[in-house]
Order: sequence, then structure tokens, then C-alpha cells
Amino acid sequence: MGTAWEAALDSYEARLDAVGEAISSGDPAGVPPFLAPDDLGTMPSVAVERALRLLERSRELERIMARALTVVSDKLEHRPTQPAPRRASRLDVTV
Repeated sequence: MGTAWEAALDSYEARLDAVGEAISSGDPAGVPPFLAPDDLGTMPSVAVERALRLLERSRELERIMARALTVVSDKLEHRPTQPAPRRASRLDVTV
């Protein structure tokens, strides 16, 4: 495999690992996005199988996040609402 593609897939796989760990710890927003290098050129045929495996893993992480977002959204939508607590107000009119 060409070294540029191998490095790009290694970097992408490391990001997927980080996303999986971040999801487990409850902080997926802390993982920066993956940015592929602009100069990769055509993917060599020996890289296709690995790229497809990583793509499927990425899609599974997306499904996990979508389910988690749905759970949070449902909880927020169905939470009981309470009126805002009344705060005492005082007006100081002394001069």
C-alpha cells in the first residue's frame, strides 16, 4: 500500500478509536474531525478492503451516536417542566 494512504487510514482508524473511547466516557464532542490529506491520489486496490472496514466502523459509531441523541432528545422532550422559582424583589428608594 502507498505510504500516504496507509498513513491516512492509520490516522482515520486512530480517530475512530478515539471516538469510541469518547462515546464510552460520555464526551464525544472532544474528538476533532478527521481531515484527509488533499494529495492522496487514487486509492490503491490493496487499501480498499481496509477502507471499507473502517467505513463500516464509522457508520456503526454514527448509529450509536444517533441512538444516544434520540435518548437525550426524548428525555428532554418528556421532562416535567417547573415554573421558574420566584425571586424576591426589593426596590431601594432611599436617597
